[in-house]
Order: sequence, then C-alpha cells, then structure tokens
Amino acid sequence: MTPNSKKQIVSIVRYEKPLDSVRKAVDLSRGLDHLPSNAGVFITVRKAVDLSRGLDHLPSNAGVFIKPNIVFWSRFGPFPAYGVITTSRVVEDMVILLK
Repeated sequence: MTPNSKKQIVSIVRYEKPLDSVRKAVDLSRGLDHLPSNAGVFITVRKAVDLSRGLDHLPSNAGVFIKPNIVFWSRFGPFPAYGVITTSRVVEDMVILLK
C-alpha cells in the first residue's frame, strides 16, 4: 500500500433484533401514510445529501460506485416494507443527483 492509498473495508453484518431498529426508525403507530410518496422521495434524497454535504468534495469528473443497502433478514421477525433495503427509486435519485 502506498502512503496516499486508502484501505478499503467491506463488512457483512448479521443483525438479530430487526424489530428494534424498525421501531426506532418508523413510528409504527402512525402507519405508513406519513412516509414520502414517489414524488417526494427525490426531494427527500436531495435534502439528505445537501444536509450531509455528501457531494461537496466530489470532483465533477469523479467515478462513483453506488452501493445500495441490501440486508439478509433473519428468522426472528417479519420482513419490513421500508427502512432496511435501499429501493431502486432511491438509487435512481442518487444517479440523477450525481449527473
């Protein structure tokens, strides 16, 4: 490894308490109606990127790899509809933002 190179790390995590994280991420008592529509997803993604300043130091000619969040689900709870796997809609919106 050269002094200027960065070490790349890839991790695979098995999480056995899925419902705990879902309850923290989404107020299940409100149902799913409060989540953004497809039209609102782009605005939400753009706002998240802007607030995190996630693209501020990215050169315009940089090559970018988009890694969606794909989770292996365990047998300890039902598979949630939202909040665990990056949807193709969010990946599409990131591609639009990066162009």
